[in-house]
Amino acid sequence: MIRSIALAAAFAILAYPFSAAADSQPGASQRASAPTKNPQIDYGGFLELCLEVQPYREERRVDEAAFLALAKKSGTIILDTRSKWAYDDLHIKDAVHLNFSDFTTKSLEEALGDKSTRVWIYCNNNFKPTTRSLATKMAPTALNIPTFVALYGYGY
Repeated sequence: MIRSIALAAAFAILAYPFSAAADSQPGASQRASAPTKNPQIDYGGFLELCLEVQPYREERRVDEAAFLALAKKSGTIILDTRSKWAYDDLHIKDAVHLNFSDFTTKSLEEALGDKSTRVWIYCNNNFKPTTRSLATKMAPTALNIPTFVALYGYGY
């Protein structure tokens, strides 16, 4: 019981900055100082990449029957980027697991090989309701969207 209270208190402390930020979005004049630009983080580039990817992604979406048929073709990898827990709980047979947060040039090369490899992706939102309790994400945050954007950005 004490451990639960301590965890709840720690979560409340960690969550406070996010809830406070949501309650009041300060303008530039209210900010103490602008953060130092980090060259490893490019939000504008991310938005540009998303806009570039959108029509490309739409051309490549397939229904479940086509997904399953095309997944059997030589040179195809089914990539599951969900958490290890979700993958272990339920995944498509023969899917390769690489957690989305572990994407790097090297990890993608090791998991997928050549950039000409056909890669199929999916997320919890693609599973029909089952007896298992798979948590779905809000539609705009479905994992297959940022996964596709990232794969495209890495050249796949």
